Amino acid sequence: MNTSARPRRQSTAVGLVLTLSAALAGSLVVAGQSGATAQPAPTNTSSVTHPTDYPPSSTTTTPTGRCTAVYRLISTWPGGLLGEVVVTAGTPITTWNVQWTLAPEQVVTNLWGGVAYDLGRTANVRNADWNGVLAPQDTATIGFTVSGSPHPSTPIVSCTAS
Repeated sequence: MNTSARPRRQSTAVGLVLTLSAALAGSLVVAGQSGATAQPAPTNTSSVTHPTDYPPSSTTTTPTGRCTAVYRLISTWPGGLLGEVVVTAGTPITTWNVQWTLAPEQVVTNLWGGVAYDLGRTANVRNADWNGVLAPQDTATIGFTVSGSPHPSTPIVSCTAS
């Protein structure tokens, strides 16, 4: 049977909407020339760890109180993790810098919401051009992925600002 002669049942935009809707609902969408069908997303809950399984986020305030930083573990998988650091201004600031120590086997593989200037054993991240100026209580969030096992305890994050 010649499938190229059959009319398409869904446009690309509709397929994209179905893909996004199914992804948000926890389903996997398999799209083919004849349209899109939703199938349950494969899960392996035995290897998934939820953030509530870890100690509470760590907060460190600089002596001047200009900024605070909170480390939060979002999710883990075998061999990696997704985390974030939220910077909150205590006073008006124009730049900020955060750092935290990685576990010995960890390597930051991706980072957004800041500029990494040293990613050795200690992660050093400064603000991006668009999120350095913060009014009191404003926040900026750094997201990152790490390869390696989760830190055995919640890392302490330091924040400095000017």
